[in-house]
Amino acid sequence: MSSGCLLVALLAFVCPAAANPVLADGNDADAADDELSAFEGPDGVDRQLEYWGDRPSLFAFDPLEPLDPWRDRLEEEHGLAFGFNGYLLYQKSSFDDEEGDDQSLGGIFRLQGSWTTMRDTSHAGRFQLRVEGRDRLGSLSAPSPFAAALGVRALDTGFVYSERFAVDLTIFQWTQTLLDGRIGLHAGVLAFDVHQDVTPFQTIGRAFLNRAVIVNPAIGTVNIGAFGAVAEAFLTDQFWVGAQFYDAAAENGRRFWDTLGDGEFLKNAEIGWTPSRDRIDTDRILLTFWHKDSVSRTGSPSGWGFVLSASYEVWDPFLAFLRVGRNEGDGAAAARTAVTAGFEYTPFRSQALSVAFGWADPVGAPRSEYLVETSYRVQVTPRLSLMPDFQFVVDPAAAPNDDFLFVFSLRTILSF
Repeated sequence: MSSGCLLVALLAFVCPAAANPVLADGNDADAADDELSAFEGPDGVDRQLEYWGDRPSLFAFDPLEPLDPWRDRLEEEHGLAFGFNGYLLYQKSSFDDEEGDDQSLGGIFRLQGSWTTMRDTSHAGRFQLRVEGRDRLGSLSAPSPFAAALGVRALDTGFVYSERFAVDLTIFQWTQTLLDGRIGLHAGVLAFDVHQDVTPFQTIGRAFLNRAVIVNPAIGTVNIGAFGAVAEAFLTDQFWVGAQFYDAAAENGRRFWDTLGDGEFLKNAEIGWTPSRDRIDTDRILLTFWHKDSVSRTGSPSGWGFVLSASYEVWDPFLAFLRVGRNEGDGAAAARTAVTAGFEYTPFRSQALSVAFGWADPVGAPRSEYLVETSYRVQVTPRLSLMPDFQFVVDPAAAPNDDFLFVFSLRTILSF
């Protein structure tokens, strides 16, 4: 946590106005929230706090509801918001892994919060923080290494549910907007997937479990909790551009200044389009160019490439998406080429059906992988969701004797 203290001191020096919160009435506060999260993906701290704040559900039972007025008052009067999310994922495969197991069980927990210290809607600003831990549960393998043991490479069937991920500060950043939200700036310890190649489904809390949908396998990435900076700006009400960099050598459990000095970075440049700024969450086309330096600690070579992502709400309950990526550097990304398409259909406000199709050419593998994934998410109570999921993977690249495999999953999310 000492890295966070240094960052607070730095930001307090650079942004002295943060020491004196500028509070606004409810409408101005809501506008500031919208502007601060305009460029963020759905797994950002603010997005998650907003998403789990008031969910339509099958049952209204909520033993924690008496605490909501206190939390609302804390945010309105002091700009403070916080929450907890616990993710539990159980999987069962049609085949055994290398150790003879056909099941996996893993968990993720997140304690996160934000402090809006500048609520003037022309230049709103806030701190964001997330402490995160991931591990297997019991004697079973965690889902992500379980997928690797089954022979799946680019199309990870349990993406991000890793083991031996030490409890760490994965987000500690300052977010600043300028010109009524037309410019967004982020600096500090960042989660790359909140800002890089953003789509509505780039989150572990919505519709899918496979990497093909959550993070494009053909894009260069870094570890969660890398020091970096992001700048994005609307040139018109439809077009925006952005630039990003992250410490490519960042490691879970290590202080950012121990790796930042290596001078190895992941850089991104992007250009995006949306019909209007208020539709950017669902209707967008985004083209991202990336370059990743070689990483001396891991021996990962340098690489570059591009990804194209698009999503569009065809009609109110039907949201479609497409992702295409190309990697020109073996080892810098999980796949040389990847294509994913699918949709989410929301027949009821508390439920959603999702379907995705994917293809990827994994780096260092003799054959391509193919995917069909479908899930049905149910918001049981305002704070509890369940999602059965079914994945069909054809030609797992590292299992040449297997033509296909099935993975059934059940995901549970508890939020506060």
